Amino acid sequence: MNNHYFQTAKPLNQQLQQLMQRMHVHAPEIARVSYAKYNRDTDTLVTYADSEFQLWSELHHEKRLSKLDHLKRAAAMGIPRVIDDLAYMTHCERIGFLLNKGYRSSAAIPCFQNHRFSGFVFLNAYEPNVFSNQSLMTLVPYIEMLQFAVESHSQVVKTIVEFADRLRTGSNLFSRDSYYHGRRMRAYTKVIAQYVAEQHKLDDEQVEAIAMFAQVHDIGKAQLPETLMYNSQPFGPQELMSARSHIDNGIKLMDEIVSSVGNPNHPSITLLNQIMRFQYEYLDGSGYPYGFQQEEVPLAARIVAVANIFDSMTTHKTYRQACSVTSALLELEKMVQQGKIDGHCVDALRSRQSYLKQVIHKYPEPEAWGSDSAEI
Repeated sequence: MNNHYFQTAKPLNQQLQQLMQRMHVHAPEIARVSYAKYNRDTDTLVTYADSEFQLWSELHHEKRLSKLDHLKRAAAMGIPRVIDDLAYMTHCERIGFLLNKGYRSSAAIPCFQNHRFSGFVFLNAYEPNVFSNQSLMTLVPYIEMLQFAVESHSQVVKTIVEFADRLRTGSNLFSRDSYYHGRRMRAYTKVIAQYVAEQHKLDDEQVEAIAMFAQVHDIGKAQLPETLMYNSQPFGPQELMSARSHIDNGIKLMDEIVSSVGNPNHPSITLLNQIMRFQYEYLDGSGYPYGFQQEEVPLAARIVAVANIFDSMTTHKTYRQACSVTSALLELEKMVQQGKIDGHCVDALRSRQSYLKQVIHKYPEPEAWGSDSAEI
């Protein structure tokens, strides 16, 4: 593995801003540079980075590529799609958004990784008729740098999660149920992160990183004794202390994984550290291990905490049946009133109840588990 591939220090939006400034040597009319990733599993183009990032709700966008005829053709043929004047394309909602922002021309350059389509670089200008095949040729080195930056950022998170998932699901203790728990956590966390993104100025890159890291938030439990994990009796003080050691275990394992990929100076590592260290803190100071309160608890940890409590409530335990989605949300609301968890995070889940039920149906608990784990 070439660990230098992962070294990057600035958020991707800032890197796009700097690349746009360098592009101005050849094309000073460029006013915006953005990147949309292609998700092959869902056939969707999803915004990921934008040089003009301000409001998440305005800039976040996703659409099935099969519904975008011109872009689908550009991706299939490997050629740019150029719109000389957006004013003639008002039938498209996204183009209407661009026109409202004052943009008049657009170029979409397809990107490929290992000969497979991976997404589009989008360029916009305030004047019409800015982009031509000749002008785009002069920008090829910058497009390649931009693609490299995007892939580097995305690959850091993906590699860390893959390593952690492999380690976690390889455990005899966790192989039975951790896969679906991780997938549910990823889905719930993404719902919450998207909901609070506007208020907390999260961008697409951060939303995706929080959701992916939530998938392996409990990696430290893989080192706990099985007798402890599947104990159906209330923990005594010594057992509780041993059980809570999974936080330190998880931090250590994640530090080793991050080290194995070259200790990247990557902004998402901060989010990972916040999740691993503070996901069991409550806003009233009654959580552990540090007893942090209110704003001392980072947003990423608040998000994962609510998602994890919701998942725990909606899955079976040895001492109770799973709650319905509605009942779990009522219990979460009680915790909000007690000052323990973030109310906006709970509002996010309440706003997507039908989707939550779909996630539970798609990633159900295994039918034959034996004993279930005690809550930690």
